[in-house]
Amino acid sequence: MPRAQLTQTILRSLVLRLGRTALWLSPVAVSWPAPLLGQDSTGVLQVRVLSAADSTPLGGAFVRSGRVSGTTDPAGLVRVNLGATLAGITVSRPGFATRVFEMTILPAVVQRAEIYLPILGDLTNRVVQVSRAATSATEDPTPVVLLNPGDVTDALERRPGDLLGLIDGPGIHEQPLSGAVDATQIRLRGLKGQYTGLLIDGLPLQGSRLGSFGLLQLSPIDLDGVEILLGAATPYHGPGVGAGAINLISRRPDRDRIRLAVDQSSEKGGDIAIWGAKRFSPRVGATTVVDFHQQRLADQDEDSWGEFPRAIRFALRPRIYLDSPNGDGLMVTAGGMTEDRTGGFLVSTADPNPYREERQTRRIDGGLAAHHLDASGGRWELSMATVFQSTSHRFDAARERDRRVFLFGELWYRRPLGKATVTAGLGYQRETLREQELQAFDFTHTVPSVFTRAVFPFSKKVTAALTGRCDYHSVHGTECMPGASVLLRPAANTQIRLSFGEGYVAPTPLTDDVEAIGLRVTVPVLAKAERFRTGSIDFRRAAGRVEWSGQLAYSRIALPVRLIPFSGDPTRLLLINVPGSTRMISGSLAASLDLAPVSARIYYSYLKGTEGIPGGTGRRETALTPRHSFGAEGTWSLPGPGGGAPAINLNLQYIGSQSVVDNPFLTRTPGYLLSSGVASLRSGKARLFLSGQNLFDKKLRNYQLVVLPDIAVGGRRTTSPWIPLRGRVISVGAVVDW
Repeated sequence: MPRAQLTQTILRSLVLRLGRTALWLSPVAVSWPAPLLGQDSTGVLQVRVLSAADSTPLGGAFVRSGRVSGTTDPAGLVRVNLGATLAGITVSRPGFATRVFEMTILPAVVQRAEIYLPILGDLTNRVVQVSRAATSATEDPTPVVLLNPGDVTDALERRPGDLLGLIDGPGIHEQPLSGAVDATQIRLRGLKGQYTGLLIDGLPLQGSRLGSFGLLQLSPIDLDGVEILLGAATPYHGPGVGAGAINLISRRPDRDRIRLAVDQSSEKGGDIAIWGAKRFSPRVGATTVVDFHQQRLADQDEDSWGEFPRAIRFALRPRIYLDSPNGDGLMVTAGGMTEDRTGGFLVSTADPNPYREERQTRRIDGGLAAHHLDASGGRWELSMATVFQSTSHRFDAARERDRRVFLFGELWYRRPLGKATVTAGLGYQRETLREQELQAFDFTHTVPSVFTRAVFPFSKKVTAALTGRCDYHSVHGTECMPGASVLLRPAANTQIRLSFGEGYVAPTPLTDDVEAIGLRVTVPVLAKAERFRTGSIDFRRAAGRVEWSGQLAYSRIALPVRLIPFSGDPTRLLLINVPGSTRMISGSLAASLDLAPVSARIYYSYLKGTEGIPGGTGRRETALTPRHSFGAEGTWSLPGPGGGAPAINLNLQYIGSQSVVDNPFLTRTPGYLLSSGVASLRSGKARLFLSGQNLFDKKLRNYQLVVLPDIAVGGRRTTSPWIPLRGRVISVGAVVDW
């Protein structure tokens, strides 16, 4: 066949085939959505969201990419139309960790993705709130200690009515204070509790700092975890938090549920705490906490002095959560608490000079935390809180009444800039004290501020963060505080953090010592701000089933404020700056082992502190600072028949020798051993528990008299306790979930 004829035959055949193809495609072209036909069209992404714990579908989950969003149906499915390009998709649901992934969207194609969301049972999956991080705890350069929901559950079974026993461990310990109504504080790295801040979901709902009764007025029933920022926290949270900040994370309403905790102790105390959650829709949820605590005045060692003060407390806190599919959110909360405490000699005492102490607290607070995600990947966050508290403290015949008002507000913005993440914001605090009987101690502090934080991920092995804050204090003027931290990953599963920070604390009359003995014996003096400087090295390494951790830190407080005798009246005290800085070296080493059904942890802590001698020259060892401490904790749990899960937890702690002052019986204490334990068994929806505190019955009365033979300077009736005032306590109770 000639070449020209062959070419015509081939072209005729191609035209016929193209015509048949066009006729076959014509109904498809008519029925197919027009946007999917062009090269610049959109594609369809179908996402199925499931729980990583049991693979059940998650309805009400939010799937978002830029300004396009959708909500999954009860089967966990959602379809969204996205532009044909590389898209970043965020999947979130209240109560679960957020997942972010990328996918290239193809035109005219339905693509599918299956996403598993882990339950927020492990705090390492969460973005750290206390340091305003944009990453999880494992990627944040700031040294933060995490307590997970398992730790909270253990604490709930030990003490449902307060937080004592929860916030404890290497470099963190509880310190009872002098006084008859059981004042207690938390010391971070050996520094006094008055330098520690307390936040609830990032909001200061108890005021500017943790008071001497703050831990006693909160139940752990609504907590999902705890974040503890160690070191000078003033670059993050302003004045008053020179030693660190504790952030309590509340449980979110991921579904409808109720938790009830009840207990009764061998020393005439008991608790009833209820937490309930309701999910009205994928966008709206709410929780409520009701807490009732009672303790009768009890004399455990029959010396007519009540080691257990009488206490009655009632607290209520509702929360409302609003979650938008585009990632925006709002939490609004309000709370009220009333508490009456009475301690001292029993009414039937034969003491010729009986002493009674009473403290009444009424508090109302409110707050909100809102965040908004913009199209450029930035995050706006607004936080506001207000606290009103009235206190009436009676020291035998003397009475002190005050009103405290605290206002707080912050607005900040965070967004990526290249590889770095930058945060900048404005803050405002106002703290007021009004004394009814002692007006000379009244004060009002206002503190507007600006702050910034930048995180630089230089490589997979090095991440650095710089923090800065400038306050304009109405009394102490402009105060600027820098902070820096570096995260090193020299090997897999190994993290080293280097941290440095400076800060200040604006003195107020409400120190740990003054709250215990009262203002009536104190001479009002305007003290200068205390200056903080801290540095630390923290490391963590996971090797198989063993995890090692440790830290070494140095803290220095210049111009420390202390109580010293007033030369004009030896019965009164001055709260002033003393010469000589306070210096504290702290270190710890811990190892954790997980061999299910057995887990264990051991640790060693070291503290060495020195301070200037108030009213004198030279230096001395800081009081109530045990040089050496050891701890061991073990848990055994084994599934039992009928769905039961028996578990036993034992805790041993050795507190070494420490220096004490203003104690006529001794100047240095012996070491002592503390022990506690919990045995629990699940029965249906309830977990029954038997709890024992201070099982070896180690208490102050075993070593010295609790009540001083003569009234000391400042009206003290007891020495500052260096060992628990309470002995052995056995409790029985139950935690019910449904």
